[in-house]
Amino acid sequence: MRIFYNPAFMLSLSPGQQDTTLAHEVMHVILEHTLRINGRRHRKWNWACDYAINTTLTECWFDALPSWLHNRKYAKKSAEWIYPRLPEPPEDVEWALADDVLPSGLSPQEAPELSRRIREITAGALQAAKAQGRVPGVVQELVNGILTPKVRWQDVMRRFAEACGPGDYSWDQPDEVLMQHGIVLPTLWSRHRLGDVVVVQDTSGSVSQSELQQCVSELSGILSDVEFERLFLLHVDAALTKVEELGPGDLPLSIRAAGRGGTSFDPAFRWVEEQGIRPSCLVYLTDGECGYPSQTPNYPVLWAILPGRGLSAAQPPFGEVVAIE
Repeated sequence: MRIFYNPAFMLSLSPGQQDTTLAHEVMHVILEHTLRINGRRHRKWNWACDYAINTTLTECWFDALPSWLHNRKYAKKSAEWIYPRLPEPPEDVEWALADDVLPSGLSPQEAPELSRRIREITAGALQAAKAQGRVPGVVQELVNGILTPKVRWQDVMRRFAEACGPGDYSWDQPDEVLMQHGIVLPTLWSRHRLGDVVVVQDTSGSVSQSELQQCVSELSGILSDVEFERLFLLHVDAALTKVEELGPGDLPLSIRAAGRGGTSFDPAFRWVEEQGIRPSCLVYLTDGECGYPSQTPNYPVLWAILPGRGLSAAQPPFGEVVAIE
């Protein structure tokens, strides 16, 4: 991967703006923007990437360029989150900033090796900068998010749900190893049985209807692999606005959000306590943009953070966290 620059353009900038330009281009590399385009429109993707980068550079006190794409509402948001929220640019529009992110042109087999190499170099650069005490907090947070291995949230949810319920044993497939020694014993059944399950959907105005339905649909597929007695689907914005009591036969779930106001996490946990329910687990689908409750409940909690919110959402004081991508 290479960075090209126009000497005449660079000489037209102040020293501080030259630093900004180089940092901007390096950020494109660190964030692997050439590898993440995934068939999106080239020009619009470039704009989304620029917005994602420039808000970070502003927080690090880099000098602003004469003309660049910057909006505080995109602070700590990924290019994937920004892209669908941008208008479609006309084909003949002039570039707002004199840079261009070109698709890598690598095959699906070659791209992972380049990604691995970029992360390796990024980790080394981070350590060198930390040794000199020159890493702003926002950069530390950003790079940590890049270097942290990504997992499929569906896999985490499945493991979480199965771990929350006691397994059962089946004689249909006896333990093959023990059978070789003349011992016949049952094996642990793969389907797990849960009691009550609570799913809380953040229905605040910052969460779109399409995001709600996508997450609930995927959650339905996961829950169909486990057995449960009752499922309570809670709609919560700044208050508890709706409660649905469902059973296994009511899958797949469908949601039409009630509320669409502000955000508060307390009403959901308060409702569970008031109802005297002791759920096998509680799954909270949210953008994470709110203060978390301070009291830890006595049941497992999984916070599923909506796409693009991983960097902006604060870490909850309890429970397991997974970013939906």
